[in-house]
Amino acid sequence: MLHHTLPVMDAFTPQQTIELVSRIGCKKSHMRLDKLWFNSFMAGPLLGFGCAVALSTETAPWYQENAPGLIRTIGAVFFPIGLVMIVLSGADLFTSNVMFMLTAFLHRRVTFADLLINWVVSFLGNLAGMLFFMAIITGCEYSQRTQPLPNRY
Repeated sequence: MLHHTLPVMDAFTPQQTIELVSRIGCKKSHMRLDKLWFNSFMAGPLLGFGCAVALSTETAPWYQENAPGLIRTIGAVFFPIGLVMIVLSGADLFTSNVMFMLTAFLHRRVTFADLLINWVVSFLGNLAGMLFFMAIITGCEYSQRTQPLPNRY
């Protein structure tokens, strides 16, 4: 006699997923602001690196002329490098904080003030990190110049 058993699912249901997201949002609302700032700041350069890799692949002149679809596909393949580095390092991206905190707020686990503080610190940290990365990139560009910059005065 054969017994039919249901296969074991190794995944969360949508309701369980929303519950987990809400709990993570509640946990993030209690994170120290300096830790949130540092984690958000670190996400800026990591995402900037992914953008720089994608941009550098998409600016190859031969491919732009002869195979623009291929070079866009290659750029799209390389862009997630930054997102993967953010996930693996535990950095906080503003967009993920919006999801976590809004879900926790809608479940009434965090206050509106908690939500706003988290969003502002996370956004400003991401912005500062990205501007820091941009400053490094432009500083490296200027350090490679053989001619001095033009005098603007």
